[in-house]
Amino acid sequence: MQDGADLVVWAAATETQQVITQYAQAAARIRLPGVTGQDPEADARTLLEWLATTSRRWMVVLDDIHDSAALSRWWSASRTGTGWVLATTRLKDARLTGGGRTRVDIDVYTPQEADTYLHARLTSENMSHLLDDQAAVLADTLGHLPLALSHAAAYMINEELDCTAYLNLFTRRQTRLDQALPETADTEGYGRQITATLLLSLDAAQAVDPTGLATPALRMVALLDSAGHPHALWATPPLLNYLAAHRTPPTPHKALTPPEISPD
Repeated sequence: MQDGADLVVWAAATETQQVITQYAQAAARIRLPGVTGQDPEADARTLLEWLATTSRRWMVVLDDIHDSAALSRWWSASRTGTGWVLATTRLKDARLTGGGRTRVDIDVYTPQEADTYLHARLTSENMSHLLDDQAAVLADTLGHLPLALSHAAAYMINEELDCTAYLNLFTRRQTRLDQALPETADTEGYGRQITATLLLSLDAAQAVDPTGLATPALRMVALLDSAGHPHALWATPPLLNYLAAHRTPPTPHKALTPPEISPD
């Protein structure tokens, strides 16, 4: 956009229908001829035809492709050389690199990048005193994974824990995790470090949550589409009843009657 593109379309691509819907909405917003809003697939096709022939500059982002075969018919192409597609995926499918496409592999942080991230993140929150001689060890233990490092940094800032203290917490959690869940359970390949840092963050959220809803709400969210779901869902009686039945009891030092569950 900074370079002057006339159109940028960002489409969640975990399911083909999501892409079709985003394309159809884009076609309607730029008022392409023949777009009616009544047939999303036809409107999406109209957008693809326009992208292929227009001299306007455009970029389409297909975010998180899960099925390359299903999406092959919806990959934009520019015959004028003025358009680009940027796709993100965790697939290693050879079909994704056909048609002149180039794969750019994104690795974890290097040790230097991990160190730079931790310093920048903590310093920006005036928490540079949390950086100690275990910062490099912590980054290495977390596998230099950006997501794990972001979880750790947020936890350290919120709880005012230095690298050594967080490393000790992480190690204990990781040990219990290894006992409860075999390494082969990491089917998504995100890394065991991510699981441990996320569980530590959940512990912290639950500790300060007066409603007792952090854990059951997160379990519910885990069943929904990661690209989003209807806001109205959280006002439905079945969901509110589920949360009421599974809320975490207050701890003894917070033994007050928790507030009634409402959509808010």
